[in-house]
Amino acid sequence: MLSSIKKYKALLFIGLFVVIFTSCGGGSDDVEVMEDPANLVFEASIVGQDSTHPYGDGSGTVIFSFSANNTSLYKVNLGNGETLESSSNSLTYTYVGGGTNTYNVYISAYNGSKFISTNISITVKVNTNLLWSDEFNYTGSPDSGKWNYNIG
Repeated sequence: MLSSIKKYKALLFIGLFVVIFTSCGGGSDDVEVMEDPANLVFEASIVGQDSTHPYGDGSGTVIFSFSANNTSLYKVNLGNGETLESSSNSLTYTYVGGGTNTYNVYISAYNGSKFISTNISITVKVNTNLLWSDEFNYTGSPDSGKWNYNIG
């Protein structure tokens, strides 16, 4: 009788060990493996860019295209203090301000907490809409057709 109790205790211990081991993640079905993002490609197309307009047509609009394997989200730091997110493979952005400026644009491709990054440098021209100007390219008083006195 004593040996059958020992066998029962041994079987009970083995059964408990199997139940505890499989419920604590010992089985392979419970583990989700996140793959690292890979092969990040990042390009920028400046609208209106050609041989006579190397910095674009002056609209400041840039079309960013990107792709990576094992990626669910992209974050694009536009180099001007603004960051945008996208789950698609492209993003259109219009820079503002004026003049010709160079931006260092960074992109990160995410899969959960894993990510890869790269960057490109772009130079974009933004035209300003000048409403009025006077060059004062004459001698004497200001042109009275353009200027007057405000007395009051």
